[in-house]
Amino acid sequence: MSVATVTDALAALEKTITGVRAAYSLDEIPNALTTLPAFVNWPGAATYEAHTGIAVETRTYRCILYVTPVQSPVEMRYKGKLAEPLLAAARSAFLGAPGLAGTTGVLAMRFTGDSGLVAIEDYGGVYIGAEFTVQVQEEINVTYTD
Repeated sequence: MSVATVTDALAALEKTITGVRAAYSLDEIPNALTTLPAFVNWPGAATYEAHTGIAVETRTYRCILYVTPVQSPVEMRYKGKLAEPLLAAARSAFLGAPGLAGTTGVLAMRFTGDSGLVAIEDYGGVYIGAEFTVQVQEEINVTYTD
């Protein structure tokens, strides 16, 4: 199990959300956002709980949804109303996938929340979007050394 495998599984889940046109895992992150709405998945901090021969890693992942570019606060309010259904659909998808659809090595996935609709400055512009956070628990083998 690896960060790449988990972000692949997250992207596969996100591609099933009605209205989402693209989703990228860690090894697919684009240089430009040409297809929107799109998710980009980033691994965050991790904690570890050691056991005999194994450890449990709990890593937070940032699943960033870019909906559409915006140019002004007025446009943000208008496009926010159009983007809100994606928030509900994404929430349902994350809540409905506690084990990331049986991804090998994943013990559990916990959807921890979202940012609500926000302005995201990235990719050379400003987008209306949201950031979703999930925690994924994985079992990892531990090699002992002398």
